[in-house]
Amino acid sequence: MPAKEGKTMANWFKMYENGLDEPRMKYAIQKNPNTVAVWIWILTECCRNRSDQFDYSKFVQFGASQTINMPESDVVSVIDILHEIGYIVLSDDSIKVPKWNERQSEYCRKKNNKQIVSGECQASVRLEESRGEEEESHTVSGYSKDFLAFWEVYPKKIAKGDAFKAWKKAKAKPELEALLSIVNRQAQWEQWCKDGGQYIPNGATWLNGKRWDDEETNVKPNNNAGMEVRR
Repeated sequence: MPAKEGKTMANWFKMYENGLDEPRMKYAIQKNPNTVAVWIWILTECCRNRSDQFDYSKFVQFGASQTINMPESDVVSVIDILHEIGYIVLSDDSIKVPKWNERQSEYCRKKNNKQIVSGECQASVRLEESRGEEEESHTVSGYSKDFLAFWEVYPKKIAKGDAFKAWKKAKAKPELEALLSIVNRQAQWEQWCKDGGQYIPNGATWLNGKRWDDEETNVKPNNNAGMEVRR
C-alpha cells in the first residue's frame, strides 16, 4: 500500500559531512572510483535490515550489482578495499559495519528494541567520525594502526602514551603517508642528529606543536661578524 501523502515509509541514515575527505576513504576512492556507490549501498542495506550486518553473497549478486548496475567483480573489489581500510568487517559470509548500532538515533534504537512499535526510524550513521575517534576502533594493544606507523618511524621513543593522546587531538595533521615522509625528512636535519639526538622533541611535543610545519634552519655563524674590513 502506498505511503500517505506527507509521510514516509522509509528509514534514513545520515552521513558525516567530511566523510569523503577522510584519508582512508580518499585512498579507497583512488583505488576504485566505485567505492562511494557501494559504501552508500552498504549503509542502505544496514538501514533496511535494521542491523549492523547482512548476507554477503545476496548483496553482491542481487543487491548492489543489479541496483547500481555494476559488475559483480567491481562490487567484490570495492568490498575488499572497504575491508582493508577498516570500514567493514567480513566474516561468515556476512558484511558488518562497525559501530552501526552506536551511531543510530535513540529513537531508532528504541524501535529496534521493540520499545516503540511504529513511526519513522532514523539511523544516525555517518560515513566516518572525526579521524581521531574513528582510529580508536582499529587498534593494536590500545594504539591505532596509523599511530603505530607514525611511532615506528619517529626517532625518539619516549612517552608513547602521551604521544598517542596528542595524536588523537591533532585533527589538522597531514595524511599518514605525508606525515611519515615529513618525519623521515626531519630526522635527517642537523639539529635532530647532533649530540645524540637530544634536541629531538618528544612525540607529544611534536604533534601538539604542529611541528610537521617546521622548516630546517641551519644558520651558520658569520666568522667575519664584527671584524673591521681592511683595504
